[in-house]
Amino acid sequence: MRELLQPAVPERAALLLRAQLAADVARRTEDSAEPFEGSVDAILCELYRESIFWSRSAITFAERGESVPAPWPSIDRALLGRYAKDPESLTRAQLAADSGSFEKYALLPEGERQSLLPALRGLALGLLAELDLNRRAVDGLWVQRIVRVGLVVAGLGILVGVGIRASEHAEAAHDLAQGKPWRTSSSYGGVTTCGSPSQECPQSPDFFFHTNEELRPWLEIDLGAPQTFSAVRVDNRKDCCAERASPLIVEVSSDQSHWHRVARKDTVFTSWLAKFSPVSARYVRLRIDKRESLHLQRVRVLP
Repeated sequence: MRELLQPAVPERAALLLRAQLAADVARRTEDSAEPFEGSVDAILCELYRESIFWSRSAITFAERGESVPAPWPSIDRALLGRYAKDPESLTRAQLAADSGSFEKYALLPEGERQSLLPALRGLALGLLAELDLNRRAVDGLWVQRIVRVGLVVAGLGILVGVGIRASEHAEAAHDLAQGKPWRTSSSYGGVTTCGSPSQECPQSPDFFFHTNEELRPWLEIDLGAPQTFSAVRVDNRKDCCAERASPLIVEVSSDQSHWHRVARKDTVFTSWLAKFSPVSARYVRLRIDKRESLHLQRVRVLP
């Protein structure tokens, strides 16, 4: 485990840094609140293509000690599939990454560029996730250690599980948002979600709503009347894409016009308990401060 956690080989680290920087510049450009005089889609496509190139080079370096871009069949298809809307989108992004260039992107019709951009973005993010190899290896070693510990750890796990379930039950019993209506800034077409006021439904176990990709999407919960509370529990989407929900901002209002920020989470999270000084409000709004899709598994408002 100590070996796995050692700093990366300098050559591979440099390739990974280039991939991350290209993706970061592209995302910051997309998230910029300042308007541009013209379309930047071609520039964004090129930045994501560069990120893809350096990620593939880093993958090959880790496997073979050389920086020639890795062939697509050698990359984890299941992981890439989670970052592409459909196989056709993934194939289109791969072809564009291999043969595209700024000049070619600029000459594409606007509609085709707008369709290609999210495909390249998803592929770039998927490859960056694929490069997180050491963390997955360390996780595997922890699993082996847990198995070797045996009955003692299993017994402790049962006790911890009972405690968690008891805490979960107590928290659910005090949830002011349970059964309360909610609405979102938009609804992503083609994705099955729960209907307000439900936050749990069999057809959508990993998230109860899903917005479009847009600037500062939000979820708003109506508590029905002014309520006093001091915490909000947010459970992130569990199957993928947890990074989309940050930075996450919690705001409250009594009239849906004047909003007061009470909490902010800037790092990726699985479950976040936002605590703050008690406030009295009827509406609770969660929004992310960037251009992205927002989807959460559950939101609780607690006294």
